[in-house]
Amino acid sequence: MERTSHLDIPLIMPSQAQKHVTHNEAISRLDVLVNCAAKSRQLTAPPAAPAEGDRYLVAQNPNGVWAGREGALAAFQAGGWEFLQPGAGWVVYVEDEDAVLLHDGGGWKPHAETIARINHVERFGLATEADVANPLSARLNAASFAALPAAEGGSGDIRFALNAEDDAHTASILFKTGWSGRAEMGLAGSEDFVLKASANGAVWANALIVDHETGGIEMPNTPGFDVGVNLISNPAFVVNQRGFAGGALAAGAYGFDRWKAAEAGANVTRVAGLVTIASGSLVQIVEGAAFGIANFAGKSVTVSAEGASGLATVQLAGQTRTLAPASPAVFSIAASPAVETLELRIAAQSGGFAFRSVKLETGSRATRHNDRPLPVEHLLCQRYFWRINGPLSLFLYAQGAGNYFFNSVPLPVPMRVTPSVTRVLQSSGNLFANDPANATASALSANAIRLSVRANAAGECYANFLSVDCNADY
Repeated sequence: MERTSHLDIPLIMPSQAQKHVTHNEAISRLDVLVNCAAKSRQLTAPPAAPAEGDRYLVAQNPNGVWAGREGALAAFQAGGWEFLQPGAGWVVYVEDEDAVLLHDGGGWKPHAETIARINHVERFGLATEADVANPLSARLNAASFAALPAAEGGSGDIRFALNAEDDAHTASILFKTGWSGRAEMGLAGSEDFVLKASANGAVWANALIVDHETGGIEMPNTPGFDVGVNLISNPAFVVNQRGFAGGALAAGAYGFDRWKAAEAGANVTRVAGLVTIASGSLVQIVEGAAFGIANFAGKSVTVSAEGASGLATVQLAGQTRTLAPASPAVFSIAASPAVETLELRIAAQSGGFAFRSVKLETGSRATRHNDRPLPVEHLLCQRYFWRINGPLSLFLYAQGAGNYFFNSVPLPVPMRVTPSVTRVLQSSGNLFANDPANATASALSANAIRLSVRANAAGECYANFLSVDCNADY
């Protein structure tokens, strides 16, 4: 073999004389090919005054001394033109186009056109330097993405997909100014779509949340935009018809409206709006019908606490969760049987549990706590308990012994069931058999009670009721 297979470089033969000639020819050829840069590929004839070492790619339909050399690499050396016929894989930089060409065995093509696939590239920087934190980086003023039309083998659609490893991780788009975050949208640590904003890139506020199960929208920081209904009555412990002073509660005893102590009792206080469960457990039976929910079966519900400190154990629907200041408790209720009420139990863990309000709502996420107007909260509580503070006076001028006087009192709201009624008598006179039991308070229905007195003899008969309690709670 006298010449190399790929670059056609002459080889020195053992019997050859003037070996330096062959050696110099080989060196000259390598000088042309290595790090090859052609002046142009637009000329069909040699330039008028080429410099030693100038190289050109011969254009189509050449003439003169270049005739028949289309596509060849023409190098001006030692005052004449040498032509090298390119092969597949040759690379040339064309100076007047600032372009790199690659020969594919049939002709010259822009190098970029020959790259159909780029796989497993660790970093890629477009007009910038990519790094470990940002392995794909671009520095540009605009970007355009267009769907591949069906006529060109595409679908005509275009989608940009971001996929997180799981729902505890993030798949989002972050918008920055001066490299400080100002807005973010996507799946940020949950399956719900969220749009949030920041004034400093450190503290973020949710502007919009879209529930991934229902499609319901929440705007937690937009005043007046409705959020999940709180199914707990008296969530901030503001209604206190029994006048509970705070402290120890015996098992099963009610203190603040709707809240009773569990089997082991409880110790609870409310000071300056802060409710503290120091020990034990509090229980509330949540009636779905009071909020238009006929059946909880198959639903997810969430318990959250506002202004909380410490930890609490929450029990509901046979499940136990830990409630923390920034971590609500989510429960999934079985699809059957039907569930009309939920028993909610909240127990303080070590060190007590303090909060300003507690919320139970349908769905698998916590929404903002919206305080209901106090009169509305009173009415919700009065469905289960109503204390009439007196004195309430009944007066009868009896014609004789055994005469009765009745007075019906409508209840402020229909109670859950016909209530049990107890009364505290302040004073009375001329009651039958001189027995205070003949000044009575009793239930007529879930909508009304009746007060009555029975005279012992003719003349004035009266009773002053200090208070009357109507109890329809669980």
